[in-house]
Amino acid sequence: GDVSLSTLGEAQAQKLATESSLQNVDVIISSPKARAQQTVAPLAEKLQIPVHIDGNLDQRKSIESAAEFEERVKAVM
Repeated sequence: GDVSLSTLGEAQAQKLATESSLQNVDVIISSPKARAQQTVAPLAEKLQIPVHIDGNLDQRKSIESAAEFEERVKAVM
């Protein structure tokens, strides 16, 4: 089943939200997995932007080409 973040994972997600290199992020895209959404939630909350859920982002699927990914990002902007 779908696994939530551990206590350590939650702490790491909170730390991620403070990363200065991520403070100008415009779009956050997450897989539908609970742990993926929990990882980006603190950053999305801090930046006050929505998290776009993309069912194509599944850890078990092969990585798509950069061009395909860029097209999907443009679609949510």
